[in-house]
Amino acid sequence: MKIYAVSGLHLPGEKAKKPADNYAVCLKGYAKELVKNWEAAVEEGDAVLISDDTSLAMHYEDAQGYLDFIGKLKGAKIIICGDKDYWRKIMSKAGFSLPESVFALQNDSIRFEGAVICGTRGCTVKERQFETSEESLNLYRREIGNLVAALKSAAAKRREGDVLIAMIHYSPVDSVITDNIFASQFAKYNVTKAVYGHLREPHIQAPFHYVKKNIEYYQAGCGNADNILIRVM
Repeated sequence: MKIYAVSGLHLPGEKAKKPADNYAVCLKGYAKELVKNWEAAVEEGDAVLISDDTSLAMHYEDAQGYLDFIGKLKGAKIIICGDKDYWRKIMSKAGFSLPESVFALQNDSIRFEGAVICGTRGCTVKERQFETSEESLNLYRREIGNLVAALKSAAAKRREGDVLIAMIHYSPVDSVITDNIFASQFAKYNVTKAVYGHLREPHIQAPFHYVKKNIEYYQAGCGNADNILIRVM
């Protein structure tokens, strides 16, 4: 089994009149190139980690066509929601469903052969200093709690020899690769690899792949990587 990563698909949010229209919109522009590269690299039995912003749709009903489209691509798809996945708020409601090959993580984990994958959204952390407003501190506390819940879920599933992969939307390091409070939790729970997205040019100064404190980091933005999936495992 191979594992790839990609983020920032940002599939359009317009409400289509019928499912076929969704498919046509997805094939325009960069998405067509991404799909071509996806199909060339991924085989059945592989997994693709989508670490943020799958669709710009405001509601799940509008995103359904795009999720169904992703579900038809090769491999298992494991997604976490980013700041643009507005439909994420109804993920826990009755009636919510995903294509059979798509798995959405929300502060929890899933195990595939040889790997445990966990994920959460995280939040922006100011470089080299913390905002001191009560609202900001509450946000940090909540998102750290969500990450710890995901990491604990993964630890419970992890077997000897398993790789632990953490997915997060917001960057766990700053522009000069200084750890923030999220990266410190990765180290505490012995994460093997971390995949994140959100960042887009000209904000990227760190390399797309680097190692810090024995953790491999992958910045998986599809636009930044010329719409090529990044091999993680």
